[in-house]
Amino acid sequence: MKLFLRLALISFTGSCFWGMSAEVFTDFASTLSKVQDDWSVTVISNLQPDSKNNIYFLEGTQYKLEHQGKKAFFFVKNGSAEDFAGNLLTQGTEAVVDAANSQIDPLATVSEALYNAFTLYKPNTEWKDWQKNRPKNGIAVGTAWLNSNPDVWVKSDNAGAQAMRVIHAVGPSGYDGSEKKNKLLFGAYTSALEEAQKAGLKSVSFPLLSMGAFLTKGTDPKIGMGVAVDAILTFLCQMLQENEDGWTVHLMTYNDSFWCKDLNSITQSWLQEHKFKINLAV
Repeated sequence: MKLFLRLALISFTGSCFWGMSAEVFTDFASTLSKVQDDWSVTVISNLQPDSKNNIYFLEGTQYKLEHQGKKAFFFVKNGSAEDFAGNLLTQGTEAVVDAANSQIDPLATVSEALYNAFTLYKPNTEWKDWQKNRPKNGIAVGTAWLNSNPDVWVKSDNAGAQAMRVIHAVGPSGYDGSEKKNKLLFGAYTSALEEAQKAGLKSVSFPLLSMGAFLTKGTDPKIGMGVAVDAILTFLCQMLQENEDGWTVHLMTYNDSFWCKDLNSITQSWLQEHKFKINLAV
């Protein structure tokens, strides 16, 4: 199904939600408006609603999306700054996303940490082994590439952790929340999920792309979070609409409980806007 990216920045008072939201593919919005009962989400959190029945979230919230008997799962989690890569690598997913640059140089925080995990898992390897088979002209900004080197698998030093494929996603640097960079960021998330789909992988762990050192000073990070939520939930809904069952996506923040709460607020607003029937399980 062809995606149509009509992105519009919307702000909400109160929770200060900033998100990218729109009719991201032609018939999804109309389907929701006509058959609302076919789309539901169960929110699993260990926090009770307050006296006014407002929903508040702690770290590690699960969203179980359901449509006509098919299910997909979206997790919002808060990683430890001391071992963020280790957190990414212990989610039990088949693939992990590298916040990469176009040449796949392991220089940025997440990329370097994943590269170090690769060298621990595959001793006596070098950067060239990490970069082997990369696209000749590099990875275009706003796209992603599943590392085709069959030796590139990563895992944490946790004995029970499984090895994971690496998807290099290139979000825009100097992210400023502009329409141009929002489209590139949306594309990076979507492309990473499409790369997983082409390889038959249905579970992926993401860091927040174009955040941290890639974020222009003064830019509200909630704009980029909104793009992430919009891209991931749009893809999961498309998979459900195409009768693909069992997708799981983890999105992790950088040891910041406020970012984690913002992500949950953004996610809830997205689901409400798209007319999901929301069930709260605590």
